[in-house]
Amino acid sequence: MEQLMKELAFPEDAVREVTDADKKLQEGIWGRRLDEMAAGLMEKMKKGACRGELQEALSGCEQMEEETGIHRYTLDLLFLLRCAGILRENYKKKGLPDDLFLDSMMDLKWKLLECRNIYGVNGIFVGFWYDRFFDITRFALGRFQFEEETFQGDLFQEDGFAVKKGDTVINMHIPSSGPLDPAQAEASIARAAQFYRDLFPQGTVPFVMDSWLLDPDLMKMLPQGNIRRFVERFHLVSVEKGETFSDGWRVFGPEWEKEPADLPRTTRLQTAIADYLQGGGKLGAGYGIFLWKQKDA
Repeated sequence: MEQLMKELAFPEDAVREVTDADKKLQEGIWGRRLDEMAAGLMEKMKKGACRGELQEALSGCEQMEEETGIHRYTLDLLFLLRCAGILRENYKKKGLPDDLFLDSMMDLKWKLLECRNIYGVNGIFVGFWYDRFFDITRFALGRFQFEEETFQGDLFQEDGFAVKKGDTVINMHIPSSGPLDPAQAEASIARAAQFYRDLFPQGTVPFVMDSWLLDPDLMKMLPQGNIRRFVERFHLVSVEKGETFSDGWRVFGPEWEKEPADLPRTTRLQTAIADYLQGGGKLGAGYGIFLWKQKDA
C-alpha cells in the first residue's frame, strides 16, 4: 500500500500519515476487516456490481470512525487503496498494461489533494466515484478519463452522422490534475478514439460529458482561455439546474458553502460566479456531445 502511494506520487506527509493510520488499524481487528471488505467488493466488481455495492462497503468505513479515532475520509482512502491493490492484479489477469492501471489510479492522488484542500484531511470524500474504475470500465487515457455509456439525449445529427438515445458513446471526465492544456486535451481525445476504435469502425467517435462546466450560464462567465475553448466544442443536449451550486467547492475551495456575498473573489471566474449567485442565479450541470472524426487525428 505504501509503495502504491509512492508510485502515485502522493505528498510525503500524506504517505506517512496514511501509513501510520494503517499500522494503527493492523494492531486491532480493523485492518483485517478492511481487507475482507475490499476482497468482497472486488469480487463483486468482477461480476459487474453497481455503485450501490461500493457505497454499502464505504458505509462500513463510516462505522469504524468512532471506534478507531481515524477520520472517515482517511478510512475511505485506506479502503480504496486496498481495492486498488486487488485491481492491479485484475488488470494483469485481463492482460492490461500496468501503466494503464497507474494512470487510472492517479485519480486517487487528485482526490486526495481535493480532500486536503477542502477539509484539511489526508483522505478521500468521494469514495463512491471509484465503482467504474474498479469494474475496469473507466480508464485514464492522457489528460482525461473515459468510459463507455449510452447516449442520454434523443437525437443528435451532424454531417450525416446520427446518435440516437441508447447508442454507445464515450463519456469523458476532467480530473483536477492541473491546467487544461490544449495539446494534452487533443492528444487525450485522439488516444481515446484509438482505444475505443473497434466500437466505431466508421471512424467517427461521439464523446459526451455531463459537467458543471457545460451549464450554459456558467459558459457565458468563463473567461477567454483553455477551458472556454474546450467546452465550446460541445453541443448542449440538456441542462439541470440546482437549488445550490453543488460544484462550488471546485471554484471556491474550502469557502464554497459561504453565502454568495461572502464567497472569495480572487479570480475572474470566482467573481463572476459569486456575483451571479448573489443576484439569484442558479447553476447546475449540462450534458453535451461532440464528434471526433478520423480526419481530426
